[in-house]
Amino acid sequence: MDIADSTWVKDGAPYDRSRSVGVVETRVAKLALGPDGFRTESGESIPEIEVAYETYGTLAPDGGNAILVTTPLTANCHVAGFHGSFENAKSKGWWDDMVGPGKTVDTRRWFVVCASMLGGCSGTTGPMSVNPSTGKPWGYDFPDITIGDMVEVQRLLLDQLGVKNLYAVVGGSMGGMQALEWSLRHPDRVERCVCVAAAPSLSAQALAFDILGRNAILNDKGWEHGQYASGQGPVEGLSLARKIAHITYLSAEGMAGKFGRRQRENDAPERFHTAFEVEKYLEHQGTKFVQRFDANAYLFITQAMDGFDLARSYGATPDPDRQTLAALPDEAARGAAKEAAAKTRLQEAFSRSRCRFLVVALSSDWLFPASESWQVAEVLLQLGKPVSFCELASPHGHDGFLLEVDQLDRVLTAFLSQRGAATESGRAPADPPSWEFDEDKAVIAGMVRPGSRVLDIGCGDGRLLDHLIRDRNCTGEGLDIDLDAVIGSLGRELSVLQGDAVDALSRLPDGAWDHVVLNQTLQVVARPPELLREILRVGREAIVSFPNFAVWNSRLSVLLSGRMPKTRDLPFEWYETPNLHPFTLDDFQAYCRENRIEILEIREQADSFVGRLLLKAGLRNLGADRAIVRIARKDGK
Repeated sequence: MDIADSTWVKDGAPYDRSRSVGVVETRVAKLALGPDGFRTESGESIPEIEVAYETYGTLAPDGGNAILVTTPLTANCHVAGFHGSFENAKSKGWWDDMVGPGKTVDTRRWFVVCASMLGGCSGTTGPMSVNPSTGKPWGYDFPDITIGDMVEVQRLLLDQLGVKNLYAVVGGSMGGMQALEWSLRHPDRVERCVCVAAAPSLSAQALAFDILGRNAILNDKGWEHGQYASGQGPVEGLSLARKIAHITYLSAEGMAGKFGRRQRENDAPERFHTAFEVEKYLEHQGTKFVQRFDANAYLFITQAMDGFDLARSYGATPDPDRQTLAALPDEAARGAAKEAAAKTRLQEAFSRSRCRFLVVALSSDWLFPASESWQVAEVLLQLGKPVSFCELASPHGHDGFLLEVDQLDRVLTAFLSQRGAATESGRAPADPPSWEFDEDKAVIAGMVRPGSRVLDIGCGDGRLLDHLIRDRNCTGEGLDIDLDAVIGSLGRELSVLQGDAVDALSRLPDGAWDHVVLNQTLQVVARPPELLREILRVGREAIVSFPNFAVWNSRLSVLLSGRMPKTRDLPFEWYETPNLHPFTLDDFQAYCRENRIEILEIREQADSFVGRLLLKAGLRNLGADRAIVRIARKDGK
C-alpha cells in the first residue's frame, strides 16, 4: 500500500503516513580507528567501536543540509519512522512527531542523522559489548566515558558518512548537553545549536538523584561487581534507579492530574506497599525499563552526565585559592567569589562558539529548571553571541521536551528555517519587501545610531529590529513575553528572548546595549520605575514611546461625556484596558527630573489637525497623542 494514500489509526489517534519517513532500519558502522583505537578523555583506549545509527532524507551534494539529533539518557538512534511495519505501533521512533517529511525537522530538506550513544546498550559499543582483549563483555571494565567522548564518536561516524558540517545539532535533556558540547568542541562544524531542557552542568539536586540511582544498582546483590550474566544482574536496583529518575521527569502538577490520591480498586498490596495509582505506575516503569536496558550502561552514562561541566572543560580561570578565600569576611563572600570564577569560566568556554543558539526551557521542569537553561543564554548575551531563549508553558515537567510537540514544532520550525523559505508558524516571507514604517517606528529608527547594538523590548514579530539590522547595520536582540511574537522574530533569523520585561532585564548584563527600545510598553507594566531603572542599567540610552493620556480629545471626552475616552491609542473599555498606569507627557518629564534621568530628545506625535495646531502653539501636553523620548542616566549614573 502506498503510504501517501493512507492514514493509520491507533487507539483513536490518526497517523498520517505521508508525513512519515516510513519503515526504517537501524544500521551499524564500524569506525575506522587507528592502531591505538579510540582514546577516551579518561586516558583509556577502546580498541574497536561500532555505532548504531539511522539516517533519513538525502545528503545534499555540498553536504550543507545535515542535522544531527542527539539522544536523551536512555533513548536509542531510532528517532523516527517504524521498525518492521507501520502496524507495529510500538516500534515508532521516540521523536517521530518532530522528524519526517513536512514535520519540524523536515526530511525533504534535511539529511537527518541520529546515533545511539557510546556507553549505552542500543547497538553502539558499551559495557555489554565484547572486549577484543578478553573475548568477554566489558562489564565493569569498560573505560570511563564523558559527554565529550560521545560527541567524538558521533563526529567519527559523520566523517564516515561524508558529513563535514552540520546545519544544526538538536538535542533535549542529555541530548541537549551533547548539542552544547558539539558547539564548543567543533565550533567550525556547527551552524545552529538547539538545546532543549538542559544546562551547562547538573545541579546538586540532579546529581543527588543520579547518585541515589547508582547506589540502588551497586547495592543490589545481583550486581556482582558488574560481571553478571546476560539477562541477569541487579534487576531490583535498576528498577529502583528508574523509578527515582522517573519522578524527576514529572511535575507536581502533572502527577496530581494523572494520579492524585487515586487507588486501584480490588487491589490487596503487600504490607507497606499501597494501592495508590502512582505506586503502580512507578512499578510499571521500573519493570518495563529493566526489560530494555543494562545496569552497567546506566552506571556509565549517568556518570558521564554527572561529570558534564562546560565551564570546567573549556574555561581556564581557577577557583579562588585558600588564601584568597580566607581573606574574605564571611561564607557569603566566599561563595560569591567562587560563583564569579565559575561564571568567568563559562564565558571563556562559550567564547569558542561560532553558531546561532536556541535554548528552550520548560516551565514545570525541576530537573533542569528554566533558570539553569538561562545560564547559557545569559553568558552568550554577555559575549554578544547570537542566542534566542524561550520558556514553554507545560504541565509535563522534564518530559515536556518529548510531549510539548505543538509548541516545540512552532519554535524549532521557525529557528531552523532558512530566510526566504515559505512556511506557516511565523517565518518571514520569501524575499521580504522593504519594511513600510508607521510614523512612530520611523521616528524610533531615526533615533538609533547606525552600527549600534539594540535591545527591542516588546519586539513583536521583529520588524523594527529586522529593519535596524538590515538597513542600519545594527546588531541586537528582541524581548517579548508572547510566544507567537518570539516565533515571528525567530523566523526572521533574529535573536529573541521570551520573558516578562522586568524579570528578564534583571538577568541581563550592565551596559550591554547602546539603545534599548521600549515602544508602547511602559504604561502596561506593573512596575514602571523598576523597568526604567533596568533599561537604563542595561542600555547606555533608551527610547521610550507611550500614549499621552492628557491629549485634548481625551480631556474633552471626559468633560462632555463623563466617561473614559476611547481613541486610536486607547481603544479599550475601562474594564479591559491593559494600561495599568495612565500618565501624561508632563508626568513623564517630571519623573525624569526627580530621578536624575536626562531627556536627550522628545518627539511629539499628533494624529489630528487640532493636535498638530496645539503642538505648533507649544502646547505639547495638550496636543500630543503620543510621545517618543530618548533618555539616558545623568552623568552615567
